Amino acid sequence: MTFTQLLYFTTVVKYNSITKAAKSLYVSQPAVSLAIKQLEEEFGAVLFLRNNNQLELTEEGKYFNTLAIRLLDEYKNVEERMHRYVRKAEVLRIGIPPMLGAFLFPPILEEFSKEHPDVQVELTEYGSIQNRRAVENHEIDIALTVIEGDDISKNLEYQKIGRTHLIFMVDKNSRLAGRTSLDIEDIADEPLVIMKQDCLQAKIVFDEYKKHNINPNVKIRTNQLTTMRELIATGKYGGFLFHQLSKSDEELVGIPFENPLELNIVVAWNRNAKMTPIINSFIDFITHKVEAK
Repeated sequence: MTFTQLLYFTTVVKYNSITKAAKSLYVSQPAVSLAIKQLEEEFGAVLFLRNNNQLELTEEGKYFNTLAIRLLDEYKNVEERMHRYVRKAEVLRIGIPPMLGAFLFPPILEEFSKEHPDVQVELTEYGSIQNRRAVENHEIDIALTVIEGDDISKNLEYQKIGRTHLIFMVDKNSRLAGRTSLDIEDIADEPLVIMKQDCLQAKIVFDEYKKHNINPNVKIRTNQLTTMRELIATGKYGGFLFHQLSKSDEELVGIPFENPLELNIVVAWNRNAKMTPIINSFIDFITHKVEAK
């Protein structure tokens, strides 16, 4: 069994015609027919039934087609990854938490891509805690993330690029919507939708409840920001989001806390990693051109 035989077979399945498959592949019909015959002989199976010039996949043919498609996909994946490895200085792997991704990253990526059109960005959405671990484990090159004060792993270097703080988001018809500020006691029994444990947001929120000897009334945990907003909009839940996100939703109201839950927005990288030119270029770009408020 060869790659060419797999390609010829799946193309015949796609077009249900040897003639059309051969035309698509720019090869002769006999070459395609021979490839299928060789596969059938190798496996001792009939892959197609041929009736009046019509092709019909047998059960063996259907099963083999499923396997063949997987193999071809994996081949393409290996090919692509090898090309990326050889050109690795042109690939930038960035991790970003969902909430930062919603307001901070799109304009950064747009402007950086204009200056570096040949760079391919591989973006991964991690919670802020997992995001930093991914940098430490060399799974990504750079993390755009949040930290409390200067609390970050000794294995990481970082540069502050802005600040944010958590607000309590509710539906515009909520009983709390008219409040200008809140304390944790005000929402002691409020049903919550909150990010999962790999997000720093969750740790900060739980620490704040713990300070007041309150068990948070968590109902749902999700790292999907869209899902979180939709659940809050039902009026059944409240949630903690970065204050920048309150500006883009007319259905929700963001209420600040009397004692702000503040975070630093940083770009972080592994101090022990090999710094490629493109990694250094991105750090320089984001440090000098981005200011999150």
